[in-house]
Amino acid sequence: MAFISVMIFASVRAQEDAPSSLPIPLDVAITATISAEAFFDHWLINVRAGDILQVTMTGTDGLAPLVGVVTPGRTLDASSSAGAVNGSVTVTYSVPQDGGYIIVATRAGSEIGTTVGGYSLLVRNLNPQPTATPDYTIFLPPSVPCGETTAMPIFSVSVLREAFDSVAYSIRVYGFDGFRPALLITLNDMQTCITTPADALGDSVIFPGETAITLGADDLATTAQAVIDEDSQLIAIEIAIASLDPIPSGRFVAVIGGFRLEPAHDSDPISGRINPIAGTQGISALLALIGINNRLDPALLIGAGRCDDAGTRTCPDFPSLMGAGVRLNNGVALVGDRFDAGVRFTSAYRTDVQAVSFGGTTRGEYGIVIFSETTPLS
Repeated sequence: MAFISVMIFASVRAQEDAPSSLPIPLDVAITATISAEAFFDHWLINVRAGDILQVTMTGTDGLAPLVGVVTPGRTLDASSSAGAVNGSVTVTYSVPQDGGYIIVATRAGSEIGTTVGGYSLLVRNLNPQPTATPDYTIFLPPSVPCGETTAMPIFSVSVLREAFDSVAYSIRVYGFDGFRPALLITLNDMQTCITTPADALGDSVIFPGETAITLGADDLATTAQAVIDEDSQLIAIEIAIASLDPIPSGRFVAVIGGFRLEPAHDSDPISGRINPIAGTQGISALLALIGINNRLDPALLIGAGRCDDAGTRTCPDFPSLMGAGVRLNNGVALVGDRFDAGVRFTSAYRTDVQAVSFGGTTRGEYGIVIFSETTPLS
C-alpha cells in the first residue's frame, strides 16, 4: 500500500499536463482515457465528514487501473491495489472532514506504468449525511452592477475549459418580446457585465416548434455578445443571461460555442441554476447540446439517468429539438435534430450534468443553446 500511494503521489507531480479537477457526480459512471502523455486524471467531489466513499475504477482497451483519494490539503489518504489489465479496483474511504476531495484515476505503476486505454469511474456514498438547511447565499443575486445600471441574472451556466476546446468561446444572447439582455461573465471569480450588441445581422433564431426569426438591424438593440479568448490560467467559466429590466418580460435564446467532445470517451461537466426570484414565477431554462456541422451524437448524464434524444421518453419534460437552434450569419449552424440532447433547469440550486457522446463512439465540436421564456415579475 505504501509503495502504491507513493507512486500515485509521484504521478500527480510528474505529469507535464497536470489536469484541472473536474467535478464528478455521485452514482453516475463517467468515462475517460489514460495515455502515455496524460497518465492520470483528477476528479473533484464535495463531501461531508462522516460520508463513506466507495470508488470503483474499471479499465478498458488495455488499461490496468489504479485509483486514490486526495484530501483538501492535497495529501493522498487512500489508494486501491494495482489492477489487472481491463480489471476493476475499488477503494473505500471514510471522509474525516468537510471539503473538496480529489479522486486520482491513473494506471498501475502510475508514472512508470506502461498500460494505456479507457476507464470508467463510479463514486458512491455509502453513508450520506443529513442535508443541512441550504445556504441561500450561493444562489444568483437579485441584481448586480452593470455599467451605470444594474442587471438581474435569470439563468447561469457554468463550464470548465478543456484542452481540446476551441481557442475561444463565443457567446450571443437574443432577446424577444421585450426582453433586454445582458451577459454576466465570471472567469475564475472575476465578473464582467456585457451589453455590447451582437454582430448578429442576418442570424436566424428558431424556438422549438416555431418558425425561424431572422434578425434585422432594429433587432440588434436587444442582443449581446462576448468572446472569451484563450487564457492559460482560465479554468472556471460562468455565463449568466441577465435582464436589464428589474421586472423582466419576454423570452431569450443564448448560444455558446467552442466546446468539443474529444476523445470519444470525453465527458464535459456543465452546471446550471435559475435565479430564485425568477423560479418563483415558473421560469425555466432549456439547455440543449447541438453538434456543429458534424456527426457528433451528444447525450447528457442527468443524476442517475441519461438523455439521448430530446423530445423522447429518455429526455423527460423536454421538447423536440428538430429544427430548433440558431443559424449564424457566418454560415455556422447550431440547429438540432432527433439525435441531440437537452435538459430543463428549474431549480435555484446548482444542478450538475455531464455532456458525453452517445455510446462513447462519436466526437467533435458542439454548442450549448439555451431557450427560455420569462413572465413579468410582480
